[in-house]
Amino acid sequence: MKKLVLKMLRNPQAITRLEELVAVANYFAPEVQYRELSKHAMAFYRPNRFGEVTIPTTRQIKRVYVRQFAELIYDLIPQEWLEEWGGTVDE
Repeated sequence: MKKLVLKMLRNPQAITRLEELVAVANYFAPEVQYRELSKHAMAFYRPNRFGEVTIPTTRQIKRVYVRQFAELIYDLIPQEWLEEWGGTVDE
């Protein structure tokens, strides 16, 4: 999972499949949850926290969605992973 999270942080365009985001959400469950809004969209959210990331399921995943997802899980990522990455979500 560490490899996938670092890949997402280093290069958001490298994440091309929704299944990769679902795998990360499952790793950080129950803090990160998701639900299908329709057959065209899925929402990732954190209970007891304002905001969610809505991602279309029928289109290619855009970089902006991956960045929003990274911001959603940022404080859940272990510190040693962030030190290995050495960047910020804003990059």
